[in-house]
Amino acid sequence: MKLRLFATAGSLAFIATVSSAETIRIAGNKSGKMALGDGYSMFGGPMMLVLWGLVAALVVMVVRLIKARLESERKALDPLDVLKTRFAKGELSQEEYLHQKNILEN
Repeated sequence: MKLRLFATAGSLAFIATVSSAETIRIAGNKSGKMALGDGYSMFGGPMMLVLWGLVAALVVMVVRLIKARLESERKALDPLDVLKTRFAKGELSQEEYLHQKNILEN
């Protein structure tokens, strides 16, 4: 899944870079080279690749953050974990812990 997402983002970045390079060539002067005053710089293509790489990295980071947050919420809601934590803190005696654990497992 991660490889497919990264490969897709990389493909999109390549397509966007090629498209922007073609736009620069078309919008340029007769020789196909852009003058610096036309709104494009000589780093347009590589910078577009860097931009799309950063966008892809940001998307991956957000997906990982959301996934980690959902997993931690799911784990925090597990009743046995809450019971173990309360027993470890000393809020429950061993008898209470075993009794409640028995109830939760059955």
